[in-house]
Amino acid sequence: MHDHPVAEAYQFHQRDGYSTFYFLQTRRGQLHRDIYLAVGPQPHSYRVILTAVRGNDRQANVLCQIQRTHLFSNYHFVESPQTQPLFVFNPQGKALRLDPKDVLLFGFKGNWARILLAQNWHQSPLVKEGLDIDLFTHPAIKQKIVVARNAYGDDTDRILDVFYKKGIRQIVYLGLAGAVADYRVGDVVIPKAFTDRHYNTVPFEQNFAGAYQSELAQLVNVRPGKTQGWVQSLFDETKDLLLDWRENSVVSVDVEGLYLAKFAKAHSDLRIAALFVISDETLGDITIEESNAFRGVIDESVGKLISVLFSRLMSQSNP
Repeated sequence: MHDHPVAEAYQFHQRDGYSTFYFLQTRRGQLHRDIYLAVGPQPHSYRVILTAVRGNDRQANVLCQIQRTHLFSNYHFVESPQTQPLFVFNPQGKALRLDPKDVLLFGFKGNWARILLAQNWHQSPLVKEGLDIDLFTHPAIKQKIVVARNAYGDDTDRILDVFYKKGIRQIVYLGLAGAVADYRVGDVVIPKAFTDRHYNTVPFEQNFAGAYQSELAQLVNVRPGKTQGWVQSLFDETKDLLLDWRENSVVSVDVEGLYLAKFAKAHSDLRIAALFVISDETLGDITIEESNAFRGVIDESVGKLISVLFSRLMSQSNP
């Protein structure tokens, strides 16, 4: 397992005599997109190579996957002297300067892009490699909108920090969460706090999604003012932990939300609206992995959220 980019990982294994490499196709959304099988000469030997595994949370999650398969006699994590960046700006991204009235839309990038393009916004990429991030502009509107694909765990901090330094002061985050309480797929949680397994809690009373609650409740089942759990890896979601959380009024769980709350707490001039769509009933029988049919329920809720949030954003930019 490497935090190197693919080319550096190639060189590492070629020095050990692994001269042939096969790409192992993985579905979109995997935490480690570039997976290869390296084959050594006589006698044949094999290595499964996972590259671009960056961030402490992603590394922990991938290591859990490796350990729990019990398929490998041994495994190694090879660290690069310089960790592969989450994204690299292109010239437009480097030169971009933003105004406090501009907005960062974070998560469900494809859904946001479709509604913006339908409203005649112009889309241009801000990165030349790494996480997908675009700028949207409109000839009749001064406000700029940056749309970023969701990251994993502590990589959330990187996105928040970079665009805060560029001038962003308004952020709308759409994420997914697992239900700990008796919620259903498609319900929407608006957390007021996040906690880890040891009940180290970060308040998030300044979650501005609460201002949209009454409008959203007409379209989706909204669960406002709740405490959401945080885990570093999905493998940390043991039944004992979830049952203990339920007994202590923790209603849902995710991987990124804690970082949003911490960043908001450290930057009092920042407005963050964070909403989480329930994608899994973690103590029930329904998970997003069992059937893609449930993706439609999730997308329907996201579409309704975006319709309200987009209307609010446009009313703020054109009072």
